[in-house]
Amino acid sequence: MIKNNVILEFGTGDINLISAISVVDGVGMVGFRNQEPREIGTVGDSTEFIEMTELPILMAFNKIESIDVVIDSLKEVKELMLEIETK
Repeated sequence: MIKNNVILEFGTGDINLISAISVVDGVGMVGFRNQEPREIGTVGDSTEFIEMTELPILMAFNKIESIDVVIDSLKEVKELMLEIETK
């Protein structure tokens, strides 16, 4: 279910991604929040506890197959972008 209309614009290193799994029900999660821009792909060293449900954007996965669908879609977009770059 989509609860809000949100646009994530990637490309400047200013989105922090946080991965987690719920020990209560096994739900996999990827959360997103703003951060100061840094090199894309840089892994932070924060050890702070984060309540995932308090992040402004949260993807929650009840089934592994759902993660595969998102990964496949991202791979497809990547291929399309690579095709445009090589033209």
